Amino acid sequence: MESIGEDVVGWWAKAGWQSGLAEKLNLESACAQGRVEETKDDERPSSPSRVSTPDNIRSDWNTYGDTAAETSVPSIAVDDEPSAAEKSTSFQVPPIVAYVHPGGSSAPLIRRVDTAQLLLAISLQLAKLPSLEETGGESPSPYAHAKKIAYPEGVKARTTITQKDSLIAENVTVEEKTSIKETVIGAGSQINEGAKLSQCLLMEGVVVGKACKLTRCIIGKRAVIGDGSVLTDCEVQENLLVEARTEDKDNKLMSSEGLEATEAEMEEVLQDMEADAEQAVMD
Repeated sequence: MESIGEDVVGWWAKAGWQSGLAEKLNLESACAQGRVEETKDDERPSSPSRVSTPDNIRSDWNTYGDTAAETSVPSIAVDDEPSAAEKSTSFQVPPIVAYVHPGGSSAPLIRRVDTAQLLLAISLQLAKLPSLEETGGESPSPYAHAKKIAYPEGVKARTTITQKDSLIAENVTVEEKTSIKETVIGAGSQINEGAKLSQCLLMEGVVVGKACKLTRCIIGKRAVIGDGSVLTDCEVQENLLVEARTEDKDNKLMSSEGLEATEAEMEEVLQDMEADAEQAVMD
């Protein structure tokens, strides 16, 4: 599908306006395959098969003569091959038809989200939609959530949450003295005391330590952010433990688990190095 989207459709569309490109891509022969099959079906069984070559044409004339040529063999004019310009002019590239979504604000739109930054932007945009609780069920958006804070019992006193642009899912606990602005928090997450979140997306089961400050971050499922960490424009892999007081910016925090060499592998490498050294001494 990637090849079709980037190569086939792209070159096809370009062949519609660039002169000579359709001939280079052999689009005429590709599009004529269906017409060839129709011609074969329409042929009469009694008509002899003929191939338009000079030898066959000459043979037909010698065999049937002038009378046969007038009655059963159509006149054939052998012209020079048409030029590339004539071919490209006569052949019309089939057009590509596109669907343009209506521009009305009320029309629902489905958009493919295939990058981390696009996921963050779309999530924050959805968080700004009024909830069903706010609209009272009158003309709600098809993407609106039932509540901005699905589990109010989990939010402690003395917290700052901007409900107009934030979404907090079920079973989320928010401790005191926290600040949550323009942020989406997944179900089962835990925000500890003094944490500050701004323009972030937290997946399910995330734990944010005390006095953490996260800005424009995407935190994967069940990740743990250590106390006092400051992250800006970072992506944290799921199930990753970020050590306390980590400060980072514009980075992807990934786990190196599985990349380290085991003790057996290290021992094997050392043995090979010692063997090479002994061989060099003997030589």
